[in-house]
Amino acid sequence: MCAYNSLNGQPACANTTLLGEFLRHDWAFQGYVVSDCGAVADISAHHHFTETLEQGVAAAMKAGMDIICGDPRTHGRNEREAVVKAVQEGLLSETDLDLSLRRLFIARFRLGMFDPPSLVPYSKIPPTDFDTEAHHQLATQAARESLVLLKNKDRFLPLKSLRKQLPSSAPTPTVSTSLLATTMEHLQRRSPSCPAFAIAFRIPR
Repeated sequence: MCAYNSLNGQPACANTTLLGEFLRHDWAFQGYVVSDCGAVADISAHHHFTETLEQGVAAAMKAGMDIICGDPRTHGRNEREAVVKAVQEGLLSETDLDLSLRRLFIARFRLGMFDPPSLVPYSKIPPTDFDTEAHHQLATQAARESLVLLKNKDRFLPLKSLRKQLPSSAPTPTVSTSLLATTMEHLQRRSPSCPAFAIAFRIPR
């Protein structure tokens, strides 16, 4: 999934370095890339990388993105129409679309989506195997192992005593909704903690 942010002046979903050079060439990734929801519209609307949505759709697909997760507020209608207009305006070719379709359907065939359920091992996974305690433990372990603890060697940073204060470099340390973003509605029964509150809870005063 390509994200909302940009890198080196190019939105992630239209980034030729990320999707083309790194993902497709260096890592030899043969699967499909789906956009984050609304990220393709952001290419023109918020990044202003292109002037129109049609140009943004074309830039994304030519960079290596295959499937658009459209703006949930319009159920992707604007993006669907933009794909058609991009082809009509010559910004996208049918060959460009065929490449994305090929990547998608290869994955769907490999998942057994066109086979009888009796032949597909994935169809035997019950809903109770989703969001289990084992999953929570693995997610917690991954979060712990991804943390970076910095040492202020030789007082390189002009920080005073940290006995009463603990600095955080997170952009939104007191906001928990940013952890869930557009997945909020699917995870309502979970109660994530924002970084600042989680740290305060674990460190004695």
